[in-house]
Amino acid sequence: MPVTGYSDDLRLAPVAARLGELLGAPVAAASDIIGDDAQRVVGELGDGDVAVLENLRFDARETKNDREFARALASEMDLYVNDAFGAAHRAHASVEALVALMPEAGAGLLMEKGLRYLGEALSNPARPFGDRIGVRSRLRMRSVSPGRISSRSVRPIRSVIRRTPRRAIHSRVSAATKRK
Repeated sequence: MPVTGYSDDLRLAPVAARLGELLGAPVAAASDIIGDDAQRVVGELGDGDVAVLENLRFDARETKNDREFARALASEMDLYVNDAFGAAHRAHASVEALVALMPEAGAGLLMEKGLRYLGEALSNPARPFGDRIGVRSRLRMRSVSPGRISSRSVRPIRSVIRRTPRRAIHSRVSAATKRK
C-alpha cells in the first residue's frame, strides 16, 4: 500500500457505494481526506447521513502520527470509534494522535471481539500453546507465559485504548503480566 500519493485501485469510492447498498441509503464519498472536498461533503451531511473520506494512507502524515493532520481530521468529527484490532498497535495519526483530540472515543465491536478472543486464548489456551506474542513492535518481542496473563488483565485495555498513548498501554499490559 502506498504511503503517500493517490492510487486509483485503493480509493474508497467503491467502499462508499457498497456501504450505501448495505445501508439502503446514499453514502457520500469525498475525493480527499481533509481538503476542500472532504470539508464540503462533511458540511452537507444531515442527521443520520453517512460519508466516507478518502484513504488515510494516501497522506504521509498518517504513518508519521502527525498531530496537525490528526487535528484536521478531528475538526470534522463528533465521535471516534476504532474497530481495527489489527491496526490498534500502530502509532499512526488516525489511531493514536486523533484519539487524544476527540471528546468521545471508544472501541468498536470488532475490537471488542479481538480483545475477548485474545483474553480467552491467553487465559484458557488450547494445547499445545505457543507463548510468544508481539506486545511492543516488530523489533521487540516480549515473552508472555499463559499463566501470567488472564482475560481480566486484557479486558481493561479496551477502556484505556480510547485516551491512552500506545506506550502507556504497553506498560499497563506489562504491569498486568507481572502482577500474576
